[in-house]
Amino acid sequence: MNMDTKQSSVAVAIAAALGISTGTLPGTVSAATLADGFYDMVIHNTPYTTGSGYDIGSDGAWNSSFTFASMPGVGTYTMYDDTVASPINGKYAGNPNDGVTGTIGIHVAGGVISGTGQFEFDMIPNTAGGNFVEYGSSSGFTGSIDAAGNISLTPTGLLGTFSAFPSLVDERWNVDNFNGITGTTVNPPNNNTAWVPFTTGSTTNDTGTINGAAYDGTTAILVKGASFGSDWGGFFGANYFEVWNVSFVPTTVPIPAAAWLFGSGLLGLMGVARRKKR
Repeated sequence: MNMDTKQSSVAVAIAAALGISTGTLPGTVSAATLADGFYDMVIHNTPYTTGSGYDIGSDGAWNSSFTFASMPGVGTYTMYDDTVASPINGKYAGNPNDGVTGTIGIHVAGGVISGTGQFEFDMIPNTAGGNFVEYGSSSGFTGSIDAAGNISLTPTGLLGTFSAFPSLVDERWNVDNFNGITGTTVNPPNNNTAWVPFTTGSTTNDTGTINGAAYDGTTAILVKGASFGSDWGGFFGANYFEVWNVSFVPTTVPIPAAAWLFGSGLLGLMGVARRKKR
């Protein structure tokens, strides 16, 4: 084992003990096309024009959208940056004027995705239930990305609120838990009670199937098709599709871990390794 490899091994071991990623340190290799590290997964606005209300992205895939009981592009609601964060039944919607629909804090380690707690999502206006917001924390999010860029992301813990229904506040937004309703895609092994994942593959509800697109080094299209759960009153069993056009923006290793790892702690241990080699 040469000196560079030994130093890298020390760094990896220390980082593993701390539960953080070593990012681009020499010798670290991710099992996925997305390198190990911390990211903001940015949900981009839907390109839209007055009149049509929806465009297909230049990449040929559906861009960010939300739709009730129809395929995207037919009765589709655009996702775009709020200009004013107005409360909806006491719940605020996103971060105004930041240029994107939302951001989700994630950590990638060896192809495993976990949420870091940050979740910001702008309001989806004028749906069948009025203005719609989803919110919560990404800390419960789990997922994976493989070497081909295929992603599965389960957004566990999200809540939602419709402006037109004051009783529908803090309901579990994406839980497909309408037991007993037939003609829908079963989500084994939980009998339609689990949070339905987003995927870069295909997703289906009663009205059809839509396809995502794997991460290509620039963007990915995450899709989810399911039905509303019993928490949602009159919307119980209604179909929806949701599409996120996302990119991944690297963020820094959290302090104080970064200061210790790349400061005296790690460098000091590397110095010990050098002295032993001599």
